[in-house]
Formats: sequence, C-alpha cells, structure tokens
Amino acid sequence: MTAIEEMAGMDVLCSDKTGTLTLNKLTVDKSLIEVFVKGLDKEQVMLLAAWASRTEYQDAIDAAIVGMLADPKEARAGIREVHFLPFNPLDKRTALTYIDSNENWHRASKGAPEQILQLCHSTEDVRKKVHVVIDKFAERGLRSLGVARQEVPEKSKESLGGPWQLVGLLPLFDPPRHDSAETIKRALNLGVNVKMVAEDDIVNDNFPKLPCNQEITLIEKIGTSSEMMQHGQEPQLKLWMSETKKMIEQLIMRQTFSRYYYHLKLWLLNCSILLPTEKKKT
Repeated sequence: MTAIEEMAGMDVLCSDKTGTLTLNKLTVDKSLIEVFVKGLDKEQVMLLAAWASRTEYQDAIDAAIVGMLADPKEARAGIREVHFLPFNPLDKRTALTYIDSNENWHRASKGAPEQILQLCHSTEDVRKKVHVVIDKFAERGLRSLGVARQEVPEKSKESLGGPWQLVGLLPLFDPPRHDSAETIKRALNLGVNVKMVAEDDIVNDNFPKLPCNQEITLIEKIGTSSEMMQHGQEPQLKLWMSETKKMIEQLIMRQTFSRYYYHLKLWLLNCSILLPTEKKKT
C-alpha cells in the first residue's frame, strides 16, 4: 500500500539502464573491436581482457568476455596468476598481475574507458580518437570497455610497474528487456516523466548537453542544496538558482544521462525534486 501511495505522487522516474531496462546479458562483437597498438590483433586484445576477468564468481562483463574465447580455459592458459584486483565503484576497473612462460611479470586491466585513459596517462590526441570510437559504439547501442597492459619489471605485486599502455576498446551489447518499451510508454501516458541514468556512454536525445565540467558542478551544487538550507543559506541558494535557472532547465529537459556514477545519480534526483513539474494526468 505504501508503494502504491508513493507511486501515485510520482512526477519523475529516474531509471538505471543495465539490468533494469536491459537484461544484463552481455555479448562482445569481435568484429568491432578497436585496436590501438601496432602489432596486436583483435584476438590478442580479447585475450588481455579475458586475463583481466574472473574465471569464477563472475559478473556479467567477465562472463561475456571469457565466454567469447574458444575455450574458457584460455583465460589463464600459459600464465600464472599472482594477484587479481576486483571491480569497485571507485576504480571502475579490474586488473590481473601475472607471470608469463618466460617468467616475466605483467598486468592486464579492463574497465570504464575514462578510467583506462587516466591510468595510461593518454594524450589529448589519443583521448579524441578513443571518444570517436566510443561515440560510434554508442550510436549502435553498444557499451565501451577499455583494455590496457603493463610490464612489471620489479616482479612484485606491490610495485607500481612500468607505464600502462592502452591496447583497445571492446563493444558490449546488452539487449533490452521485452517489457521496457511498454512500461515506459504506460508511465508517460500517466504523466510521469521518465529519464534514463546510466554509468556508461549512451546517445543522448535531441536536447543540448552542457559541457561536462559545468554539468558536474551544477549537479553537485544542487545535490548539496539541502545542506545549504539547513545552515541558513536559503537566500544564497535562491540567488544561485535564479542565476543558473536556464542551465538547470536545460539539464532537466534531457531524457538520458550518461557517465553518471552513484553519487551523481543521487544529486540528479535532488535536481528533479527542486524543479517544478507538470501536474500528473488523472
């Protein structure tokens, strides 16, 4: 009953994408893999990604990547695992430290493209090339996954190792749930404004997008507005909101939000609460 009452007063529905609107059953399109290192081919990039994946207790991404190998045992064949870094919301990547058949130490990592680019200290030129590929994948409804490698000459799992090298991007496809379109359509017909908030790259709707740094600053400010109210800063908050009203409206008109991690999602909810909404249809 409580859930029904709360839904009756709902004006905006912010939905996650993976596993909510989609099935969370990922596949990799090998033909679209992008390679950024001369001398490597798509199969080698795929193998590096598999090395950076769990072979048991897998999440959806690990299962998809290891499952693309001719034999799942290839994910550890010819190497000895030293240490595995599991995924966490802060690093947004996984990594494996391993020893090859020549007793040389290496690391392989896969994760969010932005994190991999930062890990590799990629130049602006490389970043632009990567984002062109990411946008190309996004236009086809594909999620991007970065892959990198590193040599560890110190032969110690605690060592920082040599410079990381970006080796490629993998395209991941996650099919939509069979009932997603109908559910969204019914919500819209009931006067509920539906927005999709995802951590990966998606093609935005026709509404213009603010520059990334302005958007994050805006969301953070709105997200901390309740604290400003509690500290008696309501006049300053109202002044700031009147000055940025156009930017806030431009932001909230959008229907899709990409690269929104957990803290930004919460702030976006506050943004929706602060803005007036149309009365729901009865």
